[in-house]
Amino acid sequence: MNALESPAAGSIAGGSAAARPAERQSGLPVPPPPVEFRYTQSESFVALLHELRASLLVSKANKLLAVRASGQGLSTLVRTFERPMVLAVDGSRLALGTRKEVWMFRNAPDIAPRVEPVGTHDRCFLPRSCHVTGDIGNHEIAWAGEEQWLVSTRCSCLATLSPDYSFVRRWRPPFISAIAARCESTNRFRN
Repeated sequence: MNALESPAAGSIAGGSAAARPAERQSGLPVPPPPVEFRYTQSESFVALLHELRASLLVSKANKLLAVRASGQGLSTLVRTFERPMVLAVDGSRLALGTRKEVWMFRNAPDIAPRVEPVGTHDRCFLPRSCHVTGDIGNHEIAWAGEEQWLVSTRCSCLATLSPDYSFVRRWRPPFISAIAARCESTNRFRN
């Protein structure tokens, strides 16, 4: 089972959707407002998660949910991000594409067994970096070796992340004659 560490609270296992007054005064962004959600599951879903020894990550309505089987029911861990849209997992790394960032998490196997409830987790993904892309409409994300690739629907291209730019455009369909002005005016990118 997995535990996730959140950027705000230190783990995708705790935290609050409401900003504290000190955060507002410090100039840090105020988190999105809480969104109520409800769920139901089929009778066989808990058994399936047990059988697969798996957790399920779901992004919905400014929330990232980590769902795992716990006894005869489910345990759901909820973390808030601004419009989480896409997830990619590759071994010990996890990427979460949000409205304006790509968050990078790494598994910390030495910490996982100590996460509450103790002894029930085999992975614990901790945030290690956040790359600001701007609002580029990141709808897909994947690794090709060590390179992080994404699909930008607003800029009509395939791109990679770069420490010097919001992104580097790698391919654009030949029928797209120019990148939309909104992409050029809001993001620093390299052709």
